Amino acid sequence: MEYTLLTDLEPHKKHATIQVCITRKWLFRGANDNAPLQHVDMILSDQKGNAIYAEIPANLANQKAPDIEEGRIYNISRFRVCAAKNGFKVVDGDKMIQFTFYTIVKRVIDPPTVFPKYIYRLTPFDQIESNIQTKPNFLGMFLVS
Repeated sequence: MEYTLLTDLEPHKKHATIQVCITRKWLFRGANDNAPLQHVDMILSDQKGNAIYAEIPANLANQKAPDIEEGRIYNISRFRVCAAKNGFKVVDGDKMIQFTFYTIVKRVIDPPTVFPKYIYRLTPFDQIESNIQTKPNFLGMFLVS
């Protein structure tokens, strides 16, 4: 089966099927961790190392999210491609994926081993301070000793 690369997704492509690794998955509740769930967020990566942000709305979270695990490979179809959010971007790009009631997610049983394990973009140390008061990117850090 032929899969669409994440870079080739467009809002008008209604019948795209992607094969992706769930690189990261988390619950978004807003500013308060005890607040109601707003959506389930994910970073998806394809075999070429492209990444895209994906979101499962709260009303579909119980139906769509429980069977999706970080580090696993899935074939996903019947989703919506739309403009990426303007603030707190976790990956570069102008598009994102929204799951719908019709989205189909199938785990790949014998996946290829070519998916990258981590997706990241390094910010040069001298540019970190200039990004603190802006919201175009979500900044995180990890330390390696």
